[in-house]
Amino acid sequence: ETVAEDGSIVGTVSVANAAPGGGWTVDLSVVGREELHLSRTEQGDAGRENPPKLTVPAQVTIAGGATSAEFTATGITDGVLNGDRIMEVHARSGTNLTPIVTRITVTDADAALDTFNIVVNEANASITFSGLDANKNGVPEEFLEDTFIEIVNAGSENVDLTGWRLLTWRVTEPAHSAVSHVFNGTIIPSLGSVVIWGGSDIPAEAEAQRAELQSRSDADFGGATMLIANTGSQGTNLQFEDGQRIMLQNPWGYIEDDVEYPVDDADDQQSFTRSPDATGDFAFLHFAASGFAFLNFSPGLETDGDPFPGNEFIDTSDVFGGQDIPNFPGWKASPWYLNYNVDFWPWIFHDEHGWQFVDAGSTKDVTFVFDLGLDNWVFVNEAAYRWIFLFGPNQGWIFTFDDNTPERRFFQRLDDGSLFSVPAGLSTN
Repeated sequence: ETVAEDGSIVGTVSVANAAPGGGWTVDLSVVGREELHLSRTEQGDAGRENPPKLTVPAQVTIAGGATSAEFTATGITDGVLNGDRIMEVHARSGTNLTPIVTRITVTDADAALDTFNIVVNEANASITFSGLDANKNGVPEEFLEDTFIEIVNAGSENVDLTGWRLLTWRVTEPAHSAVSHVFNGTIIPSLGSVVIWGGSDIPAEAEAQRAELQSRSDADFGGATMLIANTGSQGTNLQFEDGQRIMLQNPWGYIEDDVEYPVDDADDQQSFTRSPDATGDFAFLHFAASGFAFLNFSPGLETDGDPFPGNEFIDTSDVFGGQDIPNFPGWKASPWYLNYNVDFWPWIFHDEHGWQFVDAGSTKDVTFVFDLGLDNWVFVNEAAYRWIFLFGPNQGWIFTFDDNTPERRFFQRLDDGSLFSVPAGLSTN
């Protein structure tokens, strides 16, 4: 049987003899063919990389006197064109019935659902003995800090890169990969770019490097998002004495892009790039590909030095100015908005306010969030906080107390001084 990710199919559980008066309850489960012979730990790992593509009810009952019962198997759309998968539906009922197994092939949904078109566009492994300064910080030929990997979103939608990974291999050692960067809370705009630089593996130093690069991005890097490689002491892990393979992997374990540059040109004091940008083949030497611009590299920019158009239309920096909290993955600390988790950005979980949704048009000065507890939009910014403006039927300025928690929040209205709580009716005692 075959079913599309966005479709469903009716299945039937049958028995040779009629069920007794009380009926038979049959347990149903689904497993992917590639996971059948793995250990429990391996099945867990496979499940994280290959999300289920089919769901069935946990149980179905064959009524007394009947010999069959129907159930519906529904495809699960993951929005990524990642290939068909064979799923097995297992039906079991105690010791009286022989387990039943049927295989269903779940096919990818329509290609329109695949909004990902994100590519490795440029990579710089070395500028030794060149006198060049790729990151434009005034220090030429930095062994780690001037190396970078640029990715570009050639798709039509902004994409949350949380959970995506950059991996690198030496071409001569295809079995040994290194994770260069794991993305967390980064939004890459449609037709925009993100640059991952080599740098310090000490979190505080890396954040200072990132912030300094980001502060110069509009002037030097076309408004691109600046990041520091975050998974080791070798920066981007790019090699100049060997050919290199660079792979971009989405959170489900599927490969979005896979490029390679040759060892013969790996130390040519310029980057490798796609030409044309985002759509052409990889591994062109940048100086030649940039045409009359005569550029050795263009981090964050198109090959000829022009900004990617998408970077002009979205502020991808953290509007709360948050910095990563060491040893607490996904958590950030803002100098004014305190602590919050960005694992599900643009949803955040604030340690006082609970779940909030950050509007894509927000900036550091004008920030709009939908507050799930208040069930409405609010305006916040650094100058006014702890006063926030609540929209809706009871709109107005309200004060949020600093001992609030997501389960117990108190506010005071500016117009009449009255108090109210979320949830409603809490006592202040």
